[in-house]
Amino acid sequence: MILFPLEDGSQNKNKQSKQKIIVNNLNTNWSKQYPNTIIFTIILLSGLVLYFIYEEFKKDINNDHVTENIKNNSKNKSIIENNIDNNNDNNTKIEFTGNENSEKELEEKLFSDETILNFINSYYNDTEKDNFDANNYFSEKVKTFFTKKNITPAEINELFKNENEFLNKSSKIIENKIYYIKTIGEVSIYEFWIDFSCYRKSKGKYEKCKVKVQLEIDLKLKIKSYKEVESLDLKFILPSENDSNFQINY
Repeated sequence: MILFPLEDGSQNKNKQSKQKIIVNNLNTNWSKQYPNTIIFTIILLSGLVLYFIYEEFKKDINNDHVTENIKNNSKNKSIIENNIDNNNDNNTKIEFTGNENSEKELEEKLFSDETILNFINSYYNDTEKDNFDANNYFSEKVKTFFTKKNITPAEINELFKNENEFLNKSSKIIENKIYYIKTIGEVSIYEFWIDFSCYRKSKGKYEKCKVKVQLEIDLKLKIKSYKEVESLDLKFILPSENDSNFQINY
């Protein structure tokens, strides 16, 4: 009775040993028979891994490009808006009425509008006097004075003293309004309209018109350039004995 179990255990062990040998032989034979299949599988898996890594890297690059493009578009939009604003400022027509100055203009101005207005009115008042002195109003080197270029205050004084055609001149700023255009470096540019009148000796008539003046003011509150850029409603009027608007001085 004792021998039967021993024989059965021995047989089981032999069977298991044979099965292991068969499996090992199968693995060895399969490896020998299909070496290219194994290599191809390894390459395929490696390729798939590299492909997914590349796709993730490409997404990151595209996201960076999109972010950069958004920043550039925002920057370009800001530049375009600024250029549009500047073009609108440059193309604004000077009229007899205008809007209040923007915050940007207030920051750029060298002087307040009131200061400039008082300065110009004082200049026109003094030009009607015999003791007018250009040194009080003009820069040491004046870029433009009417049609004259690169002129000094002393030379302007001579022009006033030797004037014998335009007599009894009068200039009044219309509605006391001046218009700030822009500041370039150390010079601010203004434009305004004046009612101009005088007696023209050669014609024997009064001359009246509206004139648009462009003025450049430097940091010392002195005139760097004075130009008449447009005139309207030019009229010549014969004097009469009862006309008390002018007292003609020769």
